[in-house]
Amino acid sequence: GQKEYEKAIEEYNRVEKEYRLLHQSKLSLYYERARTYGYMKKEEESLCEYIKYLKEFYALPKKGDPYEYPIMDFAQYQSEFFYQNAVEYALDNLICAELYSYAEELFSCVSWKNVKDSKKTLAALFMCYEKTNDVHFLSKYLPTVLRIPDMEEQVYGMLHSLYEKYQQDDEQS
Repeated sequence: GQKEYEKAIEEYNRVEKEYRLLHQSKLSLYYERARTYGYMKKEEESLCEYIKYLKEFYALPKKGDPYEYPIMDFAQYQSEFFYQNAVEYALDNLICAELYSYAEELFSCVSWKNVKDSKKTLAALFMCYEKTNDVHFLSKYLPTVLRIPDMEEQVYGMLHSLYEKYQQDDEQS
């Protein structure tokens, strides 16, 4: 229950503080801490851990980092499957808990060409735009999205429905 989750979080924090973690270890720690916060219904903490995971996923080794051997136990966290799950769970946290202040940071970590469910991710992007009225979301990410094969129709469909929505709002006011 809740006590075990709290103990797990304490242990994750202790390990992160006391040890010099390798890339694979950081990935597993961030991912599992995100999941644990998710079980505790702490969406914001969970989202922040998924963002750390996504940033670390493509991070290059820094000068002086020890060489890592691919350890099978941890290598799973470097897989596309875990990456896709992290994106999906992070988006779920962002939208369900309405944590739009993290949207920019989250979308900047997403590798659009590697996203499994680009339609869901695109819908989340448009939702963030609607909730924040920050056109920057669209101007920054749509050019990248439009380079993905078969995404033009999705993008134009969403833009059209936005246009119709705003047109109706104008007519009503």
